[in-house]
Amino acid sequence: MKPVKKRKNTVSKADLENLYEKTKKELDLLSGITNSMMQSLNLNEVLNTVLTSLISSEILDFDRAAFFLVDEDTNTLEGKMALEKNAVQSKLNDTIKDIHLPLNENGGILSKTILEGTSFAVDPENENTSIDVAIMRVLETHKFVTVPLIAKDQILGALFVDNKFSGKDITPDNFRILNLLADHAALAIENSKLYKETIHLSSTDWLTGLWNPRYFNGVLDEMFRIANKKSSSISLIMVDIDNFKKYNDSLGHPAGDKAIAKIAHIINSFSRKSDFACRYGGEEFCTVMLETPRETAVIIAERLRGEVEKAFQDDNSIPKENKLTVSLGVAAFPDDGNDKEDLIKKADMALYDAKTQGKNRTCTYP
Repeated sequence: MKPVKKRKNTVSKADLENLYEKTKKELDLLSGITNSMMQSLNLNEVLNTVLTSLISSEILDFDRAAFFLVDEDTNTLEGKMALEKNAVQSKLNDTIKDIHLPLNENGGILSKTILEGTSFAVDPENENTSIDVAIMRVLETHKFVTVPLIAKDQILGALFVDNKFSGKDITPDNFRILNLLADHAALAIENSKLYKETIHLSSTDWLTGLWNPRYFNGVLDEMFRIANKKSSSISLIMVDIDNFKKYNDSLGHPAGDKAIAKIAHIINSFSRKSDFACRYGGEEFCTVMLETPRETAVIIAERLRGEVEKAFQDDNSIPKENKLTVSLGVAAFPDDGNDKEDLIKKADMALYDAKTQGKNRTCTYP
């Protein structure tokens, strides 16, 4: 009995050429997107580059795509940015930004993508797929894919895509390329985060976390540009700790650093989102407020002064003779100064008046 010869699988030249062209297009796509992402360290630019590619490339061509990023402070998944194909006035981006999901079992398939670090293809026709009714209702979709964004073993967020309008299936090839692209996007997002953190550290004071003088001066320049353009006001509050040298000499430098940090925290807590607080010198601080008249700045300064006094009076660990207070000087543009240097000078003169008049008080210029 003759042995049965196994039939050889043959691949035609045309098949190989098609496979080559397909692979080349995929590599060109990934290379082009990666190069575009790596040219920017701005997070929004990185996200926009990826989303644009996802809805406009010949290979992927999704109808919609969105990024969700992890907020470690609140342990939630936040909608960050979304794009929609051929949309002139799309509400998708606003809808995505309103989505805040807990990173637990109640967060649905998107949170599950983060918690398990796994991609999911949601399809109501597939009995083995868990249906995320909430997201399907909010985004008005039936079939979609979620992919985790993983960089250096840390999950940064998730990528969402669907074909809501065309109804096209998301193929295994789409799924594979999407996972590769997510890995590249995660690295670019991580780089942008590290860059932002580096910039923040170089712009803030090491002890207090407030802005440092170099950054503050740049902010003040920008505020003057805006104020001149809008014909609006700027108020500047200069703050100096009273009798700080005596406090430092009596209780030591570690206690002095702790007191500076404590006062900085109070200043920061009294600052609005639009205000900028800075550690201007050793025991000197300042806060600049756009579109804020002098009268409002004085009220804020007095509240700040009273809060500092109360905080140290109530601290039983500090001897009575070492209770700290602050003196404050307020000046406003355009009433008191014509430019940045003039405004700082006038606020400093007001602070000097507060010191000479007995300390623990707020004075204005003139």
